[in-house]
Amino acid sequence: MKDMEFFIIVVPPLIGSVAMIWHLHALKKHDSVLFKFCETRRNLMSFLRQENYNLKRQDYMALRQLGNWTDKAIHYYNDGKKSMFNARRLAYEIKIMKQVDKKIKKRIIQSEEVGALYRQFGSALFSAFWAFTPFLRSEIVITLAFPILRLLARHGTRHLKAKMTRLLENISWVSNEKQAYA
Repeated sequence: MKDMEFFIIVVPPLIGSVAMIWHLHALKKHDSVLFKFCETRRNLMSFLRQENYNLKRQDYMALRQLGNWTDKAIHYYNDGKKSMFNARRLAYEIKIMKQVDKKIKKRIIQSEEVGALYRQFGSALFSAFWAFTPFLRSEIVITLAFPILRLLARHGTRHLKAKMTRLLENISWVSNEKQAYA
């Protein structure tokens, strides 16, 4: 009976502790990803304050678009973190960022800082995609595990085949030597 009392006293706090650790891990993941978006917006606003009248029209329009995207990502973060950061959105954002990168290389967008801000937003978007896409790490590991295991199996069978061939040669040599001395 004393063992039962021990479990009644110890198990509920342990379950509560595990639940709290799980919640804190989710909160840490939430905060770290959200911080990257807020940092991007903070850098964007400080750049706009520093370069306010010195910006070209194309630079300003690109920054305005980036500001809108960042604001939407932050504002709808809690509602959309499971669906907003998915593969289609990531592919769309990468396509847009490649277009901006082409404009920067063609010097339509003059400022390299605009490109750096776009890359910072892309990094935040990728980290959000990585953090909130369910089972992504498992899929990557499973996808990579099969070819690696297949390669190891091939290598192992080749190695085993070479060892077996050598063993058979040694056995035949021993049997030949045995017959020679018999």
